[in-house]
Amino acid sequence: MEHFMNLVLIKNIYIGIPMAALICYLFLLFCFLNVAEKSSEVRDLKAILSALLSWTGGAVLMRLQISPGIQFWYHVSLMGLFTIPILIYGFLFHYLDIRGKDRFLDGCMAVTVSAVLLNVFTGCILPPPEVQIMANGGIS
Repeated sequence: MEHFMNLVLIKNIYIGIPMAALICYLFLLFCFLNVAEKSSEVRDLKAILSALLSWTGGAVLMRLQISPGIQFWYHVSLMGLFTIPILIYGFLFHYLDIRGKDRFLDGCMAVTVSAVLLNVFTGCILPPPEVQIMANGGIS
């Protein structure tokens, strides 16, 4: 626990900002979980918050080196990051009542998921970070 507190509060400011964002996204998602899903806008907003949670949560867990490993959380973070724009477009299309774009958004989501899966297995789009463990237990 002491190592965690040192990492978060004292020695590494780079974990504090994503952790604060993660807490804010969790709070917003919990606020919207109790709302009835009568409208597509609410469902889309929950999906956006889930993608934001995936992005920042993956970044935080990658920085903290939580099991199953840095590469896994890197790919979770990338999946969230790449789906955010598509989900925002879906939210805007439903909010502005623009019809006929569902196939386009489904196609974009399929291409994004395929690209992330290709990247998971080959690393040809964005390779995972190479992490070197230092002698004192830190990351360089």
